[in-house]
Amino acid sequence: MSPPAILVDVKQPFAVPFASALRNGDLSPQWEAYRRALVAHHADGNREFARVLHLCLTYSVPQVSAALELAAAHARYSADAVRQLLSWAGEQPPATEPLDPYVYPAYQQAQARPDLERYNRLLQARQEGQA
Repeated sequence: MSPPAILVDVKQPFAVPFASALRNGDLSPQWEAYRRALVAHHADGNREFARVLHLCLTYSVPQVSAALELAAAHARYSADAVRQLLSWAGEQPPATEPLDPYVYPAYQQAQARPDLERYNRLLQARQEGQA
């Protein structure tokens, strides 16, 4: 049984422990392992699993499965962790353009090395003041 079919079967989160898919073992081994980990890590793990199942209404089952696998690999057992992984996967990387050498010519040139002797004088003055 695919997770969306479970959602049709289970309309209320409190009914998840009694869902036929959970009683009959109709979940894939990966989903069942994650559900058991949620139950082990949360007092209300089945309700948390219902929140994971609801993600299948927004994302495809393979996407949610990949997020479950990644969350389990990092020992993050919550629906919020899975939701965050799914939203990060869908984000576009920020567009960073290199600095224009005509607008910022100084960035393209070698810079002088800092004078650490000035910094050392500050440290010596501080140490003398505390002594």
